[in-house]
Amino acid sequence: MRETILFFLQRLRSSQKSGSVTGPIIRIATASVALGMVVMIIAAATGIGLQEAIRNKVSDLSGHIQITAYKDSDGQTTPPFLLSEAIEEDLLEAHPNLIKSVEPYGTLAGIAKSKKEFEGIVFKGLDSDFSNYSNYLIRGNIPAQADSLPYEIMVSEYLANRLQIDLGEKIAIYINSGSRSKPRVRTFKLVGIFETGMDFMDESLVVGKLAGLRKLNLWQEEEIGGLEIRLHNPNQMEEAEILLHQKTSFLVKAESIERKYPQVFQWIELFDLNILVVLIIMILVAGINMITTLLILMIERTPMIGTLKALGAEKKFIRVLFLNQGMSLLARGMIWGNLIGLGLILIQHQFELIKLDPGTYYVDHVPISFPWFWFFGINLGTGIITLIMLWIPSGYISKIQPVKAIRFE
Repeated sequence: MRETILFFLQRLRSSQKSGSVTGPIIRIATASVALGMVVMIIAAATGIGLQEAIRNKVSDLSGHIQITAYKDSDGQTTPPFLLSEAIEEDLLEAHPNLIKSVEPYGTLAGIAKSKKEFEGIVFKGLDSDFSNYSNYLIRGNIPAQADSLPYEIMVSEYLANRLQIDLGEKIAIYINSGSRSKPRVRTFKLVGIFETGMDFMDESLVVGKLAGLRKLNLWQEEEIGGLEIRLHNPNQMEEAEILLHQKTSFLVKAESIERKYPQVFQWIELFDLNILVVLIIMILVAGINMITTLLILMIERTPMIGTLKALGAEKKFIRVLFLNQGMSLLARGMIWGNLIGLGLILIQHQFELIKLDPGTYYVDHVPISFPWFWFFGINLGTGIITLIMLWIPSGYISKIQPVKAIRFE
């Protein structure tokens, strides 16, 4: 039976190549399947890429989970606490498979004043690790690691422009001294200028050493404003947040970046819906095109179907014959679509040709990420759903009467 099906398939294909009406229609159907695959691959790769790039950027700058004091604050200033009183164990040693790093930090709301301008700022002091910020440096260097140089800072390019300052210049930072009549002030040296592309950070962020922040706000040597926890697997954020709640005292709270920046993460969650809508529409379009093409092919080959029925061929045999033809067209379109789609996203990943506005998308180009399970899922889902849809036109075969079909023109 297999040899018979292959014989008739070859006859069908040869008739399409020899000037058949269905030849152009089949090429259009193949092209539509290929185009649908290209659109699905690009939609998934860019949507997932944007999600990962934005998540990684926020976690680079804020960690995955932050531990801060429960004390009242203005939302910008982290109240100080002693690490030994808040956490009962070394988190990194106790959970090495979950936690990648633990970095003490602190923040203060204040005013930065240059020789010409002044701006409201949030001063963030880090204990020692500035490596994540080095990824966003556009000029200068990160603050020196030496304890003898606590007054070196980096500012965003936005703030540098607003304050009209450049590398090597001095900046005075003022903070509210509480009950005192005059604010406290320290002078810092600008050593680096960065740009994160995230407006809600760039508009006010100043980054320096935690030692300098302690001196500015008169904290004790061991006091910190919080801990930034980075995880090996960001997907375990909820699990880690629950664990940290259990491992810390009532003095502090653990908060994931998804809770701290809900507007960012709620927005990127919408990408999942966008990807799903694109996949559904493209699969339906491909399926409808294949149904139409197969139906036209059957109508054109009605005399052949009548002849086969007159010779005793079963409906199942004829149906399998045309389904094989549909599967061949579908496979051809999917192969071309995969080659073109993967080629386009590879070019974008390598050369970053398509740019974005960082003020809107938080990144300056379209990032690409296309895990293999998405690749196989799209191909498998498209193939299975389209093949199921191809059974619809095959019902036309049962309505064909041999006598009328043989006379069909």
